[in-house]
Amino acid sequence: EGQALAKRLLAEGDELPDIFFCCNDDLAVGVQETLRKGGVSIPGEVMVTGFDNREIGRNIASPITTPDRDYATIGRTAFKAMLALIAGEEVAPSIGSPVRLELRESCGYTSIVEAGDEENLLSLDNSLKRFYEVPDSFQSDVYRADSLGTIAEVCEDFADQTRCSETFLTIHDAYLHPERGAMPTSYHPLSHLMGWYSETGRPAPNDWHVYSIYPSTHVLPDTALKDGLYVVYPLRRADVCIGTVVTAGHSPIMANSFLTFCITLLAAGITSMQAIDMLREANSRLDDLYVHDELTGLYNRFGLERFGNRAYENTLRDYGEVRLTFVDVDNMKDINDRFGHDQGDTAPRDVADVIRRVTTRERAFAMRYGGRRVPAHQQPRLGSPNRRTTQVAQEEFQASV
Repeated sequence: EGQALAKRLLAEGDELPDIFFCCNDDLAVGVQETLRKGGVSIPGEVMVTGFDNREIGRNIASPITTPDRDYATIGRTAFKAMLALIAGEEVAPSIGSPVRLELRESCGYTSIVEAGDEENLLSLDNSLKRFYEVPDSFQSDVYRADSLGTIAEVCEDFADQTRCSETFLTIHDAYLHPERGAMPTSYHPLSHLMGWYSETGRPAPNDWHVYSIYPSTHVLPDTALKDGLYVVYPLRRADVCIGTVVTAGHSPIMANSFLTFCITLLAAGITSMQAIDMLREANSRLDDLYVHDELTGLYNRFGLERFGNRAYENTLRDYGEVRLTFVDVDNMKDINDRFGHDQGDTAPRDVADVIRRVTTRERAFAMRYGGRRVPAHQQPRLGSPNRRTTQVAQEEFQASV
């Protein structure tokens, strides 16, 4: 966003402001580097400030002036306040946050680079380049993926960028199997380990690229856990819980938001893939409902038009004749009156199940015609061209009764 803003201002050609106050160091770096490439002197013509004193703003050509907030102290203070509240103790309505202003070259303050820092600055400058270059490749690979398994493979190929010996991608079961299309907003008891990068090797995943299904109360399955520190990064999209990214140890690229940015891209890509999968499933179900009777599961009139005519023509061409059998279920009103409509629905379903077994085995076409009648289109069989399927169906009905 900082790059886009600076490019727009340079393209408009209007007078630039004296100073850019950016809400974070990432934006400030984007503004400053774009202005510098556009021939603007920093801080000679324009000054730039950021916020939060991130490493990315400290180690560039003109380090960013920025407030430094002591997040470690803030975190400890917040935790102590929470414990005090739980214990019923009084806590001040507001607690101060420690801050220190770091005055640097982006606002005209000079700094002395100590001996040996040049190599560190070069390394961090390369990290900055990766911050803008690598995510483009990662994003395009994620959005080209055709399944969650493929996304997991992309993550494994990219995982060496975390500079950790092992990196894992987990997806919560409720996200993979949402109830009635509702995405989960809380973490599910089960997790699927779908991505596993390791410098020392790993087992093979199954056909769905799942290595293990394990309780979400564990950071990882026992087969993946080793002694040492693991860092867990929540994988979310808005309020939707997707899963986690887990690294063995702290990732050096987390300091300059590189990993956070890529995790955000990953969450967006997974959400997009899940939406596509749900749409495919919905279309498949709609297509199935379009040609099948809802009660019995047999073909309906639209199924007859789509598949029955073709089956008729093929049978006539191959065997020279076609036979039709109508099955009429008697006493349906009595069944409904005596046992209720639920059993009234069960009766035609049971009949349809028998017909389906027979017609599937005998390679015949079956549909529900009207309310009670179920015609079956038969293919004549060598040796018994006239009665084979009908006889088999009668035997199946008697056995079922």
